[in-house]
Amino acid sequence: LLNLNIRSVRKNFDQLVALLYTLTFKFDVIALTETWLMRDECYHLHDYVFYSQPRLLQSRHRGGGVGLFVHKNVKCNLRADIVLEIPGFCEALFLELPGSVIVGVVYRAPRCNISIFLEAFENTLFTIAALNKRVFIAGDFNIDTLHDGGAAYECLFSSFGFRNLINSPTRVTACTSSAIDHILSNIENADDYSGVLNYDITDHYPVFTVIPNMDLRHNATRPSKYHINYSRLRQQLSCMDWSLMCNTDVNVELDVFVTLVRSAIYDSRKMVGKAYDAPLCPWMTDRVLNILKIKQKWYRKFRQHKDNAYYLNRYRYYRNLVTKELRQVKSKYYHDIISRSHGDSKQMWKIINSVIATPKVQVLPDRDRAGVTHQELCENFNHYFVSIGQSLAHAFIGNGDGELAKQVEQTPSNSFVFEPIDVQEVIGIIHSMKSNTAMGVDNISVSIIKRLVDILSHPLCYLYNHSVSLGVYPDALKVAKVVPIFKRTYHPLFS
Repeated sequence: LLNLNIRSVRKNFDQLVALLYTLTFKFDVIALTETWLMRDECYHLHDYVFYSQPRLLQSRHRGGGVGLFVHKNVKCNLRADIVLEIPGFCEALFLELPGSVIVGVVYRAPRCNISIFLEAFENTLFTIAALNKRVFIAGDFNIDTLHDGGAAYECLFSSFGFRNLINSPTRVTACTSSAIDHILSNIENADDYSGVLNYDITDHYPVFTVIPNMDLRHNATRPSKYHINYSRLRQQLSCMDWSLMCNTDVNVELDVFVTLVRSAIYDSRKMVGKAYDAPLCPWMTDRVLNILKIKQKWYRKFRQHKDNAYYLNRYRYYRNLVTKELRQVKSKYYHDIISRSHGDSKQMWKIINSVIATPKVQVLPDRDRAGVTHQELCENFNHYFVSIGQSLAHAFIGNGDGELAKQVEQTPSNSFVFEPIDVQEVIGIIHSMKSNTAMGVDNISVSIIKRLVDILSHPLCYLYNHSVSLGVYPDALKVAKVVPIFKRTYHPLFS
């Protein structure tokens, strides 16, 4: 768990991403206070899902708001029953994680009356205590536990079995130091590792805690990545005996074709590890990382010698340089990928959505209200789609009044024929297909067919001509992948 008073996500989000990029450890939960976000405003962090609670009462005072970034492999539920709110002065957000773990983030404004806050906080702790769960509460409480002013606050959370894992200053100025950013927990674990990161995103240091034996992520393994040796694949297909396809049944011919191609692909591929995981900060460069290290070096020197004007000036110079460089490399990165996507509206919108991070809402029937399991819900979808064709066919046949039979008996005055296609026509059609479309049930991608079109075009040409001459459409091509989706406008369901 990482906790930071970010003092405006809009302003300091890139600095936060840069910090996470330099860390070798990936936190399950990142808690942010003073997000300064409006309602429905969302930020995208790779591999994380964002939950936000903005300031409850808009006023002339800026600030406030809390948020939680939860790793995508950590399942969580919003706990709306756990409330800690003083409109305009205090916000909180609580989630339940696997293993009966509750994590919350709290921000208390300095203007908030301490007695009113402690009374509200006590009610919240009563609610949490009744749940009998393991709990982490992080945030900026603006109560200094290094001095006597926090005695009543410490007595309160201690009476509920909580302890503060952060005992070092979290906000340091030229004249003062205070510990106002806390992580409270009711878990007694001798192996936990907690502390403060001396990193200057804002005037508050990030604080963290790590529990080694607490695994919150479900087993979401990445798919294996395979590399295809196209030279070997081409050689195998060139030596393939395509005469094995010849049969009086076009269904058998297509099955033989798919089997031959798939066997050649499997023999020509090699597993090279897990699928590529996109970096947390794709626009980061070695130059920016080096400047970050230099900035931190001067910051440590300034911390040790606060009266040294030279150290202060060097630190300010590199701090401003980091901000400038981060903006430039990020702008250049998105400018380059947008330029490469010129003419591809689908890819362009994908980039735009990744930047503006529009929240994705998944709409499905309420499983708890309907009393059905995920398996039953899936079976209901499947039964509907696989039976709809047969149901419609019976409806048309049952409503027939003999008019179709009468029309068939009439001899048409005109006729048409299908001319056999040639290999060049097949090649032209294949080249016109999109390479990034999903594979069918045969697991043969369009990109592979394109790269070996000079070989595969001959058996494909034969299959098409034989299918038309027999008047038989292969059964294997009648199978579709059904993907139920929610969309307000039309969207094709088959791929």
